[in-house]
Amino acid sequence: MSSESLVFSTGLSVEAETIRRGTPLRLTLSLTPADEASLAERFDFLSVSEVSGSATVKLCATLCWELTAKVKARIEQACVVSGETVVTYLTFDVLERFVPESEEIEEIDATGVDVERLHDGHIPIGDAISQAIAICAPAYPRSEAAPILEEPEVERDNNPFAKLSELKK
Repeated sequence: MSSESLVFSTGLSVEAETIRRGTPLRLTLSLTPADEASLAERFDFLSVSEVSGSATVKLCATLCWELTAKVKARIEQACVVSGETVVTYLTFDVLERFVPESEEIEEIDATGVDVERLHDGHIPIGDAISQAIAICAPAYPRSEAAPILEEPEVERDNNPFAKLSELKK
């Protein structure tokens, strides 16, 4: 399978069996305005734009495919306090592995590579990268100009020896 035959989109899925050892699939990432709008709607962003990067899918072990990608994107979200537009430029790497539905994952390492199931024998490249964009975006975007609604409470008697001095009285 060659990279020239595929156009990247949020719905891009590739049959895993077509990727063999020694012949990785290489993709250039860019989204159409329709895909950007769909992605923004899916994750409740104001907009998604300037998505670019590259991705490679390879067979890394028997019945195990690895997706690596370098991604850049511009995200606009509403400030959680004021509703003003907050712009974030993301730059991140994606590393995921895919195994067939029937394969059992015996141990999950929280610090290791994400292992996902194939979807009907397909690697959901577009969905994996779309989800990575959502995960890397700020969960609670806040404008620098947003007012502070309440000052955090400062405990002045946080000193453990203050309690001892009260007992001496």
